Amino acid sequence: MRLGKFLVLSGLLLLIWGIVGWFLSGDAGDAFYTDAMSNIFYMILGAIVLWSGITWNPEVRRPWTKIFGIILGVVAILGWALSGGDAPNLGIINMETTDNSVNSALALAFLWAGFYGKKDDVYLEPPGTTMNIS
Repeated sequence: MRLGKFLVLSGLLLLIWGIVGWFLSGDAGDAFYTDAMSNIFYMILGAIVLWSGITWNPEVRRPWTKIFGIILGVVAILGWALSGGDAPNLGIINMETTDNSVNSALALAFLWAGFYGKKDDVYLEPPGTTMNIS
């Protein structure tokens, strides 16, 4: 899969994860409990990842995909280390096993795509912008 398509698909999935979280009910400690800050985090990250897959220059996508993987990896490591504590266990966000598993899988996927994903040859530039980096 090309890097741009991976970013678009991943961005959509992150956005959906953040939106669905608003509709999941539960208490802290439940497997699928999500709090407002987690939902906001996933929606913002999803929007940025989606935007990067659509508009960013192909040379810029690869390092940022690695950065997204590092961010998610740090969140996953902190979540695994701090989960089980009093809510919110990660400052303003409560991390549960499901969050940690998703963040770990996403971190691995983003790092794999950043290092080994197929390079994009072209990108769609929105009209009236100058996104090319020369």
